[in-house]
Amino acid sequence: MTRKIYHVVHNDEQWQVKLEQADRSSANLDTKAEAIETAAIFAKNTGLGQVKIHGIDGKIQEEHT
Repeated sequence: MTRKIYHVVHNDEQWQVKLEQADRSSANLDTKAEAIETAAIFAKNTGLGQVKIHGIDGKIQEEHT
């Protein structure tokens, strides 16, 4: 089973949850906290998930497995 990695990233308007290598976001949210919570739910539902949280500058701030 391969690990699915979800990234919490900010675009110019909102926070997004994106599956690594995906062209489109899985969720678009107003706050970073909502995006982190949503990404955590997605990762838990996959069984072998990971969440990488980026700052507004795009750099990874935290990782959770």
